[in-house]
Amino acid sequence: MYLLRAAVFNSQGKRDKAIAELAALVAANLDNPVAYTSAGAKYWSFKMPKESLRAFDRAVELAPTEYNYLSRASYRPRTDIAGKRADIEAALKLDDHSIRAITMKATIQIDAGEYAAAIATFGSVLAINGNDGAILTARGIAYAKNNQAELAEKDYADAHAQATGAAALNNMCWVMATNNVSLTAALKICDEVVAKASTNAAFIDSRAFRLLRLGRYDEAIAAYDSALKLAPKQAASMYCRGVAKRLRGDLPAGNADIEAALAISPAVAERFAEYGISP
Repeated sequence: MYLLRAAVFNSQGKRDKAIAELAALVAANLDNPVAYTSAGAKYWSFKMPKESLRAFDRAVELAPTEYNYLSRASYRPRTDIAGKRADIEAALKLDDHSIRAITMKATIQIDAGEYAAAIATFGSVLAINGNDGAILTARGIAYAKNNQAELAEKDYADAHAQATGAAALNNMCWVMATNNVSLTAALKICDEVVAKASTNAAFIDSRAFRLLRLGRYDEAIAAYDSALKLAPKQAASMYCRGVAKRLRGDLPAGNADIEAALAISPAVAERFAEYGISP
């Protein structure tokens, strides 16, 4: 209920009251690690990284579990590679077969430019968990970044063969788009997703993002228009449509979209900056 009240106050623009609810949540549950992880996640969404990290620190102090270590790692800034690695290694000491921990380790290796190491780490996940489509896609991305295009395409093809529906294909499209690899192959997957579910705003958004990456701004804007007709308050679509408009040269309209998106979700700009997208 504290979190619900915080969300309501935040949606009303009453930020101080929203933050007060998080303090009340912790005060009422001083020895409950779940209260701290919940507060930490919400602080992060409010763009309060110091408060978020303090909450996750306390959760780990109270319960140094695999889940809490990995939760803290996932909310650390993307640039805090050392901190993320320390958390992941602590989790692996508790469970050296943790699929989530090993996968996060490989993702950090990609962020650090250690592509060969990431390929090997993803391989260990596949050895434990079988040919998981999401892991195959992730390893394909590592291969692509390591200039091993043929192996990347093989992993994508194997992952595509395992995709049983539009949601799985959309995940492929989105992950490839945010990593900015295999542009043409990813767009074909995005097209297939939208063909399967033409009224899903999130799927249309993924395709629009790939068009934005390709520099096809008019098409990207049209796709974002379609997504926003279905989900008018989807901040990511509004923000990226603003970026596309600015890149096309329409600065006033682009700025208006970006300002509207930030009013809905203040963290949206930081999120896309991590993907290399900014006004």
